[in-house]
Amino acid sequence: MNGLRQRTEYLGVRATLNLVALMPEPLTRVLFRGLALGYFLVGRRRRRLTLTNLRAALPELPARRRLRLALGTYLHVSEVALHSARMLCRLWTEAELDAQVDDDAAQRLLALEAEHEKGLMIVSAHLGDWEFMGRCLARTLRRPKHLVARRSDNRLIEEDVVRRLRGVFNTGIIYKKGAGTAMVRALLRGEHVGILIDQKLSRKQGGIETDFFGRPALAVSAPAALALRYDIPVVPVFLFRTGRNRYRLEVDGPVDPPAEGQPERERIADLTQRLQKIIEEKVREHPEQWFWMHDRWRPSKKTKRAQENVG
Repeated sequence: MNGLRQRTEYLGVRATLNLVALMPEPLTRVLFRGLALGYFLVGRRRRRLTLTNLRAALPELPARRRLRLALGTYLHVSEVALHSARMLCRLWTEAELDAQVDDDAAQRLLALEAEHEKGLMIVSAHLGDWEFMGRCLARTLRRPKHLVARRSDNRLIEEDVVRRLRGVFNTGIIYKKGAGTAMVRALLRGEHVGILIDQKLSRKQGGIETDFFGRPALAVSAPAALALRYDIPVVPVFLFRTGRNRYRLEVDGPVDPPAEGQPERERIADLTQRLQKIIEEKVREHPEQWFWMHDRWRPSKKTKRAQENVG
């Protein structure tokens, strides 16, 4: 990304944050929802991909319902962005943020932390409010926490916005490139590692084929591999939006490891598939809160042709 484009994007983000800091919340919500609606209408390629994904994953739904879901997904992402922006601008107190979350499941996390000397491998997805979830985990768990993340293409946004937001959460960042060693060291020290596992990646990046909504999808295998190799508990965690500035924390697991006696590669594939299945089930429960506009499945030629006829 060239310097001019980086600076232009950064200035746009800074201007938006300044507006969020100055404007009342209802007005900023109208602004963010308007931007999401505008992008839905003019962003033809991304809208096509969203509708194609919905049609392939949820073919039982009527086309009109899938269209409403697609728009709902864009509006949900606008809520995630607005909530993160308001946290970054520190427009809520810690007590006000705590009051937004129904955290009955938090006691389950604390119990798991107490049961295991090693850290927890916390897996999740771009589902619900994945950003705010980082803050909830930091407030709940007592040991240090780290989030595995991809470094932003825009260095200015990475340093001044993304890293500052993680600072609000009081969590460390492990960047995906060469993350394996850092993850192992943190987990063996008893520290927790969180990672989102619902994005597409290549086989060269360690992806293995799984079934996701009845379609082949490459999934990250590192959480399963490290969990089995070092006896680390894998705990799926999600934070769902239940209303305006209202959330519910859900904790599943830990996920039982595959039976011993199989080759290691098969055990890793088995656990990776089970984790993807858990995410699929959660997406089916809250379809409007998943990031459908992401190219999760590697499209075949047939799928690409279908995208040209949607939207």
